Amino acid sequence: MGKVDFNKGVSIKRFATEGGRFYGPTDLDVYNQHENPLKPSWTNVASVESSPGLSNWYKEKGKWADIDGPVTAIKGSHIHTHVDFMNDGAEITTDNIVESLDNEADIRWKLVYYNKWALIEEIKKALMEYQLWYEEHQPTILKSEIMLWHPDVPYAGTADMILKIHNKRQDQDILMVADLKTGNENDKHFVQCMAYAILLEKIYGVKVGAVGSLYCKGRWRDKPKPGKMKVKVIRNKAGEFTEDAHFLMNRVVKLYELWESNQTYSQPKMKAKLPNKFSLNIKKEPK
Repeated sequence: MGKVDFNKGVSIKRFATEGGRFYGPTDLDVYNQHENPLKPSWTNVASVESSPGLSNWYKEKGKWADIDGPVTAIKGSHIHTHVDFMNDGAEITTDNIVESLDNEADIRWKLVYYNKWALIEEIKKALMEYQLWYEEHQPTILKSEIMLWHPDVPYAGTADMILKIHNKRQDQDILMVADLKTGNENDKHFVQCMAYAILLEKIYGVKVGAVGSLYCKGRWRDKPKPGKMKVKVIRNKAGEFTEDAHFLMNRVVKLYELWESNQTYSQPKMKAKLPNKFSLNIKKEPK
């Protein structure tokens, strides 16, 4: 595989809109060069499709679903943050985990965990799973938490990891787009990685050999185990797309079309900016 020049592409940022998370260029001149500069995040697009079993989950959880779902997301967010620092070569300590949790604005996790140490334990277990997986497979982490946007692709997003990893069957190093997951396994996660792979190839002119979902739940009891990586090879040794690639690309296109059909605007409205100060210009009666 060739070297990836990560200096290519447009500098982008996330935009909070009334339609959810979107991405667009940071430079105003570049922003104004495009008719539709704001692209929906892939998670925004994919939310149009209900997950299998979601209805049953809501029936089982009842009103508790409004707590359980966000708390799972809070836990996953903290795990992602610490893994990102680890990928940059940092050492994560218990103090780091405690500090990040103490600074968490969303305190709904307190309704699920009897104290913060129960949640910290699960976060630490997930980090151990990731560490063991890394030590076993020794991938080269080319980029962590990379935002992806291209004017010719109608969506955008943030990929957890871009890896160089050895494919034993092909007997060569390949480029992989991988996402870290802290929940249950689901083949829909391959579609998300494929969406990011399409962007990566378009922006950087590379060939992605595989997509993978790395599951680190942090719920083992007695003995730690490496995280479980599920992989789909999307290019053969000759660099041609596989049947899995064509299937996943078709799913990406269909999901976007479904999302787009539900939109009533081409570009979303920005959330209103709220002032930081409030006062009244009170007129007093003359004495």
